[in-house]
Amino acid sequence: MASGRWRVPGGRNLAKIPNVLYRASTKTNALPRKIAVTRMLAFCSCLAALGWVWSSLQLNKNYRLDRIPLSSAALRDLLSMEMQASYNLVVPHDSTSPFSLPIILSSSSHSPTTTTSSSSSSSSSSSSSSSSSSSSTPPLSREECSLRYGARRFLDPNPNFTPAVLYSYPGSGNTFTRLLIDHATGVYTGAILGVNDPRLAEALPGQSHCDSSVIAIKAHPKQFRPLKLLAGQLPDNCQAEGGLRQGFERFILLSRDPYAAIWSEYQRRLNNGSHHQAADPAAFDPEHFGRVAMVFAQEYVTTLENFEFLKTKLPRHDILSVKYEDLTTTDVLTREAVLHDIVTFLGATKEAKDSRRCSCAFTLADRPDTRRTREEDKEVRKAVTREEAYTPELACDMWELLEEGGAGRLGYSPPPGVTCVERKEEGEGEEMAVRKESWERGRRKAKEGGARAGEKEGRRRRREDAEEEGKEGKGPIGGREGGREGDEGGEGKEGRIRIRVSRMQ
Repeated sequence: MASGRWRVPGGRNLAKIPNVLYRASTKTNALPRKIAVTRMLAFCSCLAALGWVWSSLQLNKNYRLDRIPLSSAALRDLLSMEMQASYNLVVPHDSTSPFSLPIILSSSSHSPTTTTSSSSSSSSSSSSSSSSSSSSTPPLSREECSLRYGARRFLDPNPNFTPAVLYSYPGSGNTFTRLLIDHATGVYTGAILGVNDPRLAEALPGQSHCDSSVIAIKAHPKQFRPLKLLAGQLPDNCQAEGGLRQGFERFILLSRDPYAAIWSEYQRRLNNGSHHQAADPAAFDPEHFGRVAMVFAQEYVTTLENFEFLKTKLPRHDILSVKYEDLTTTDVLTREAVLHDIVTFLGATKEAKDSRRCSCAFTLADRPDTRRTREEDKEVRKAVTREEAYTPELACDMWELLEEGGAGRLGYSPPPGVTCVERKEEGEGEEMAVRKESWERGRRKAKEGGARAGEKEGRRRRREDAEEEGKEGKGPIGGREGGREGDEGGEGKEGRIRIRVSRMQ
């Protein structure tokens, strides 16, 4: 044996062991490896097939799912309203027992879009995108809208919930806006006056409710000043058992063109509180309307002042300013976007995502018993139009008050065809001085006359109903209750309008 080397018996055979083991392992693992590769190829093929099927379904949705053993009620519970709107699902609503129900996805339906927005995106952009998606889907008929979204309800009593206030000048479209909110949220709206008006009982069943069971409450600044609403100084019907326990914290400020709002309120008073009857020429007195319009113009300015007061007292996110013209425009995208903002402001985020619900709300809110702009009514009765009621002189006298009060900043202007130039004090002589003195006197009396006339009317009505009231009210309470009674309708054809104006004559 040579020195320096270690020799092991059978060393050459030991060196061959790794090669032998490798060849043996290769022969024994050949079959499992083939099986694994085959399984992997099969799995990839399945994934490719599923991807092809999904892409084909996305590109062509003219397919139908037949023989689903579910009732329509159960199916509507399974399918969210967002999915129904996105895929244009048509689910029957007249089934009460399980049956095989086909669901058809029409070719006009669009695939649901996923909108990715940054944290700095505004709510208006989201509302416009939802409105644009709703415009691409075919509108539902009135019957379909009634079946899907006609149901409304009251909320469960919640002492920690305070509804928002729909704050507006009378005649600003408050009733129509409440109908939109009712159908867009599925929850009733109430009124702070608590008067169950039989003329609105069918359209607005929540009219007599002033508690946490409604999602919004109507109020007018003329009867309820902002300080009282913020401090929780509410009428007894709002503070009854289960009623509100704190002041209001959120406001929807609804504004309308002052000439349209004043004319609408005058027609309502002239027709004993009717919301759909127009002014009859036999009962219309231009001179009387001119005096009333000046008083109403000052009240409109007071309403705008109350709006500005609320904007200074509440955070910006608790105030939503809405123009009635944006809710009645023919631009579908604009009006649905505004309604979407209202619904989102009220906290009904789930309903706000359903674009078709907002679209159907306009269809369901268009009722002949709540709106006065009916062309057939004007043709039959030959009613007085707003253009005929406002003379250029009256319109300009009103505009001097309205412009100073801030109506111009809201984008409003005198009626079409009327141009009001600034009156010059120099060179007008005694006639101009008399007119200016009359304007100033009218402004002062308009501020004081409304409360005094309401107080006088309230005392008279309480005397007639002494057994129920118990005693005669005085001061601002009488004025407030007189104002309430006046909102319900006056006596005769002119109501309490003459009483309000009597102190200006």
